[in-house]
Amino acid sequence: MLGFIDKLHAANVSRWHMVRTSKSQSVAEHTFLVQVIAIEIMRRIKAESDFLDEDNWRNQLSDVMMYSLHHDLPEVAMGDIPTHTKELLEAVTSGIMEKVERSICKETHELAQGCSEFSKKVVKCADLIEAISFISREGMCKKSEYAKEYLHKKFCEYTKRLRSDGYFAVAKASEGVFDECMGA
Repeated sequence: MLGFIDKLHAANVSRWHMVRTSKSQSVAEHTFLVQVIAIEIMRRIKAESDFLDEDNWRNQLSDVMMYSLHHDLPEVAMGDIPTHTKELLEAVTSGIMEKVERSICKETHELAQGCSEFSKKVVKCADLIEAISFISREGMCKKSEYAKEYLHKKFCEYTKRLRSDGYFAVAKASEGVFDECMGA
């Protein structure tokens, strides 16, 4: 179980250890940027749609902020596991990543359980956008190109699924934020 001091070490845990990048990125830096992106997605949802009233939007925003802050805390103990490795582990043993992460950081699991599906979807989009944005800017090898293409494909598939599941506002706002991040 991660304690308070353990969580502070997120600044020392590196991401992208399997891909050569022009600068390193810590879990803490990634987490901060995911939160900034998630808040921007929420701001755009509020500005572009009317399906959330003010109180509901504030509650969702609170969930988004808390979940984005905690979403990668298990990586403090186990390091950054690349997406494709997580997918391979899940293919062998369904639910293994959730079980491991829950045993490491029960708080993150409990927070996810109390979070709305809407908020989790916003954070998932923000997480993918941040990863694609970072590797697009800082990647320095063929592996980084592969990672960028792979993550972009996942993002496109995810926003398509959001639309088919009725989360049109999340998909539209996320795509707008993605386009702006990639143009920056």
